[in-house]
Amino acid sequence: MTAGAAQAAGAVGALGLAVLILATRREVRIAGLAGWALGCAGLAVYLAPHGHHRLLAAAAIFGAVAAAAGGWIVLRVPWLLAAATLACVPARIPVHVGDTQANLLLPLYGVVAVAAVALAWELFGDDTRSRELGKLSWPLAVLVAWQGVSVLWSEDVRQGAI
Repeated sequence: MTAGAAQAAGAVGALGLAVLILATRREVRIAGLAGWALGCAGLAVYLAPHGHHRLLAAAAIFGAVAAAAGGWIVLRVPWLLAAATLACVPARIPVHVGDTQANLLLPLYGVVAVAAVALAWELFGDDTRSRELGKLSWPLAVLVAWQGVSVLWSEDVRQGAI
């Protein structure tokens, strides 16, 4: 994936999240969630180290299964999402793949995936909620959109994506 495609993916993801925050209709919120997921996937492909396709594919499959199970649990016990978020915020896992090494917030990424699965489950179900943040929806959506779109003029795309 090229740097330009990664910049576009970051912008698409941020704009999708902004739409998800602001939209009132279910179809538009689903489109926003899909845009966010596509943007995240594009950035993940750009940031992934090269040459370890089997390991990355196995991690993606394991992560998808774990996110689905976590989403199912969070829908039954909603307070677990807040507790898991607070527990995972300080956790950084050192990851070494080939020559690349980083301290990643992997547990928090997992919590975000669980929350996204739970939200998707509700959006495709009979949930009628929208704009859960009330008056904070507009300022938050503008902030998210601006920060995401700002990657388009970033000189260091890799650092901007991280």
